[in-house]
Amino acid sequence: MEIKSKLVQFITWAKSTTHEYSRVQGEATMETLRRFRAAAAFLVALHLGLAIWFDRYVAPENRPEMVLWSESLAKVQIGSALMVLLFAAVSHRFLKRSNRASYAAIAMQVLMCAGYIGVGLILTVIDMKAGAGAGTASFMLISILIGVVSLMRPGISVPLYGFSYIAFLLMMANAGFDSSNLPGLMILGLAVPLLAVFASTMIWHQYAKNVVLRRQLSRTNGILMERHKEMEYQAEHDALTGLYNRREFMRLAEMELERAIKMASHTCVIMVDVDYFKKINDNYGHPTGDEVLLQLSAILKSGVRTNDVVARMGGEEFIILLSNTPPQGAVALAEKLRKALYSAPMMIGDVAIPLTASFGVSGYAEKQQGSIELLYAAADKALYTAKNSGRNRVEYAPPNMS
Repeated sequence: MEIKSKLVQFITWAKSTTHEYSRVQGEATMETLRRFRAAAAFLVALHLGLAIWFDRYVAPENRPEMVLWSESLAKVQIGSALMVLLFAAVSHRFLKRSNRASYAAIAMQVLMCAGYIGVGLILTVIDMKAGAGAGTASFMLISILIGVVSLMRPGISVPLYGFSYIAFLLMMANAGFDSSNLPGLMILGLAVPLLAVFASTMIWHQYAKNVVLRRQLSRTNGILMERHKEMEYQAEHDALTGLYNRREFMRLAEMELERAIKMASHTCVIMVDVDYFKKINDNYGHPTGDEVLLQLSAILKSGVRTNDVVARMGGEEFIILLSNTPPQGAVALAEKLRKALYSAPMMIGDVAIPLTASFGVSGYAEKQQGSIELLYAAADKALYTAKNSGRNRVEYAPPNMS
């Protein structure tokens, strides 16, 4: 049972890893195209340089077959240079069009690899027919380089190198070699795709593991950033209404007072307290009371400018910070908000709840310096006066600068 359980765990891990790695291929393809585009200039220069060298090669007098060998290699090198230019242009188009790979881009990657492996096969046949070079060296070197440079998952690299070996066998069989040498060439040629697949798989596994790890880190960082933003929001805002809370209001108010002193402008605050809010909770329940506070906060928010600050100080008490607003303007705004609440009852579902509020206003004149605590205390005093004077009214009290 233990062996079976471990086998099931291994199969599950293998499927999960294979699925995760398969999702890396698109990014790997774009990276391969970027690599090829970056190396295109060097490859074109290399192929053209080799073409010139083979074209100028002087064969020994006793080796006339070397003339055909050098001419054939020069043509192959020129063809390779043109192939590189074509692939580089198409790769640039894919990279310019999108950062994400399509099936066409993956097909382009496979075609590039197959093209270069084909060059290796042709070079190998030319070398072996002329008795030059080192047998399958060109085929092996290019196949392994493709496996290292081109990032391909085994699902792509294994069929690719499998077909390359079949092509190798067909070319050897039709190249006119002695049939007695073909078994040895078949065995020797088999080492090429095996080594290339091994190199490709190792490089792919390392690349895919790094990409998967980077994605996991990115997701983790994203989650942490979201949680950090959420915690910051919760620390600065009231949980029920979404308005600023007392602590954040005091911080913003201090900043506004500093700005007002530098700009020589007015700063005012309006305190708002719902009249007889306890009766609303007692008669309709706390959920209805919460809905009343939500609607009230929306009314206050919509009734001020976007640069004004509206906060919930606690319970049914709210406060508004008005920048660059003289006391008479603040009193007029408070009266406007009072009438908006008084003019029509709040509709909570099918229930109409009449609502009024008392307002206390205070403010600093231009160039007048004082703390937010003094301004808050004056507005609170004005609010207390409004409550004691019958509620549903606006009162003003200047800050006590003494």
